[in-house]
Amino acid sequence: MKIPVVIITGFLGSGKTSLIRRLLSQCQERDVRCAVIVNEFGSIGIDNLLLPVETKRIELPGGCLCCALLDDLETTLREIISEAPDLDMVFIETTGLADPLPMAWTLHSEAIATFAYLFAVMTVVDPFEYDNFCKQSPSTQAQVRYADILLLSKMDREGAVDALVKIEPALEADNPKAAKLSLLPDQQAHAVLDFLSDPWRSASITSNNNAKQQIIHRDDDMEELSVRLSDTYDIESLSEALALLPASIIRIKGLIYGVDGRVDATKQRGFVIHRVGIRVSVDDYDGDSLSCAVAIGTNLDERAFLACFEQSVLNKA
Repeated sequence: MKIPVVIITGFLGSGKTSLIRRLLSQCQERDVRCAVIVNEFGSIGIDNLLLPVETKRIELPGGCLCCALLDDLETTLREIISEAPDLDMVFIETTGLADPLPMAWTLHSEAIATFAYLFAVMTVVDPFEYDNFCKQSPSTQAQVRYADILLLSKMDREGAVDALVKIEPALEADNPKAAKLSLLPDQQAHAVLDFLSDPWRSASITSNNNAKQQIIHRDDDMEELSVRLSDTYDIESLSEALALLPASIIRIKGLIYGVDGRVDATKQRGFVIHRVGIRVSVDDYDGDSLSCAVAIGTNLDERAFLACFEQSVLNKA
């Protein structure tokens, strides 16, 4: 299986490092093995631990890794994955002035695509300073424009709701399709890992009921739509169809049996297909649980979700 990579970006002082510190703590609590790649030397604070210039890699409790970006991203990824092949996820923290698009392109390169893939771009947005940041650097809007997830930081401060309301039109104009998470600091890491992890941990797809599809309502105002499938699918066509679903669907995961003509048009096998925000990614899957899919979001359109699969069937079971 290839390793999912999440780019965490955001302008200077937006709260990226605070988020990563909380993510690492949550990963350790959940027994999730992750690595954090920092492409800005000497300034990441992880539980009051500084990463000095001469430090290449620090192993944290629970088997997580923190390392500095080496000469290029491919080299860094290869080294940390060779040292920890059982990693569950890699986070990359960009510099505050970075445009995330070049790094995203690099992760789509053939050299990296053999062992890792871009899972999501998450942008941390400071609602108090967003307007000022936009005036200071064009990278601020680029960070929002290319995000799959927008995480609003500092929501525990007085006036945070008013500040968010003020910038919401700009965020919507720059990226109407990104999933937006507005949470208190102590809720962020838990919610982000839930968002990035398997969406059917509590979904009906894992229950013993025999429903072919079912919508259940969660306590957080989200809905879950679980679907059991029985056909062979055109993975490329299915990916394109899922990408066109509305932004109100913030997370999809499916274990699908099919053919991906982009790789091998003659071989039928298992795939795991993800949508995070609006980004769709596909990886090989050799487990036993096929075929099912779960969508999480608001105002779920069951008919539109099912249509994606129906129009992508290769042959009826």
